[in-house]
Amino acid sequence: MEYKRLIKYQYCVVRCMKQENGEWRQYRKFDLVEVISKIKKDDLLMKSIELDGLLARVDKISHDKKHDIWGLRFMKLRDTNIPSKVKENKEAEVIPLDDDEYIGEDVTMIFEKKSGIAMIQSNRFSLNIDKIAKLMNFLYENENVIISIDPIIEVKNDTRLKKCYYKTIDLSFANLKLWGSQDHKKLSLNSLISPVKKLGGYSGHVTIGLGHTKETTLDRTATQELVNEIKCNKKFFRSAKVKIKDDDDSNIEIIDLFEEVYHDFIEFTLEKRKALEYKSEVKSMIQQYEKRKANLYKEISYKNGAD
Repeated sequence: MEYKRLIKYQYCVVRCMKQENGEWRQYRKFDLVEVISKIKKDDLLMKSIELDGLLARVDKISHDKKHDIWGLRFMKLRDTNIPSKVKENKEAEVIPLDDDEYIGEDVTMIFEKKSGIAMIQSNRFSLNIDKIAKLMNFLYENENVIISIDPIIEVKNDTRLKKCYYKTIDLSFANLKLWGSQDHKKLSLNSLISPVKKLGGYSGHVTIGLGHTKETTLDRTATQELVNEIKCNKKFFRSAKVKIKDDDDSNIEIIDLFEEVYHDFIEFTLEKRKALEYKSEVKSMIQQYEKRKANLYKEISYKNGAD
């Protein structure tokens, strides 16, 4: 008997920050194939790795030559909270595991080398995007390179944000250890983050509002500039929200600057008692990505054939 399974996929760009001459430079595109090559060279495929108190591994690697797209499947391994199997008219039995066996929760990713774009399956039971990035850093073993996987944000409110009344900006900083004031000295963000760094802080929370003044909006030009900088430096934020009004008569609305991540859904037809096959999933992901890549290229300012 068949059933339908609808899976969500998020689009991200793989970047890195490199340390050169003792200074951390701004994020740039990173070729994840360097990590893939190291996994193969060091025989790390299907090898369990302890990461932040959990076990994970790279389970499969493949390459589509036609599109020059790599596929990877990751596994989160656990030997706790083991499920049971149930037979009609019989007691449930916990699935037995040997000492070297685990329950595996998979997540699949494809990576396009030339653009640095990744398409990643959303599976709340397996590794999330941050954990995949940590796993890549662990496997790469280069203390002068920090790999990040950043969701590509689709800001549908850009036109509104240029014309609206800004009432409040609420920012929660994170990962400020990597913020280099010299690299970002021309950014408005630097004036907010540098004082936090000067005090030795690596996180912080800032709210900027009008208070009890009679002003109707924060400075639009400066605020719009700050909003654009925030969108380009997501790595340093836990959250970023603005309260706006379209006009004097409208209600205040809260916009999350990081809420709209480019994503797609793919529906699969599966046989009961059978898992989604890796090759079939990767093939469908590549087909869907080919339909979306023009928009994604534009969003990250990548020009096809420019590299």
